[in-house]
Amino acid sequence: MSSKLFLYFWMISIFIMTCVKNPSGLVNSNKSFFEWTPDPNLLEFFDPIPILTNGFVIQKIGHIMVFFVLVILCTKAYQSLSQAFIFSMLLAIITEVLQIFFSRGGRLFDVGFDAMGIVTGLICSFLFTKLVGVQSGGERVSR
Repeated sequence: MSSKLFLYFWMISIFIMTCVKNPSGLVNSNKSFFEWTPDPNLLEFFDPIPILTNGFVIQKIGHIMVFFVLVILCTKAYQSLSQAFIFSMLLAIITEVLQIFFSRGGRLFDVGFDAMGIVTGLICSFLFTKLVGVQSGGERVSR
């Protein structure tokens, strides 16, 4: 039960960071607000990657790390790599689309960074499961 609790806490944290107008302001000064845009330009979702800056790189590393943790928590809570992949990818897409409605820059390329974290987390979960299985007395079968 506790693994699901951590997963739900992480999902709520992702949702808050998705909808808040200035995530860094929330983290750094505990001050921020939500701004709903009822009629956003949905074509912004397909805008290209902007010019690379240090802030941009740090933000994208954040995307990777957040979804890496999410997929690890999903695999721990539900014991299924395929379910964790589908759930995490859906959440990645939903959060990016939601950002457009909350006066933020939701972009398709950000889903790609989220996917990097998801795939890395799935690989780590798979390898960890195999490693623990071998160390706990499971036999490796040679082919």
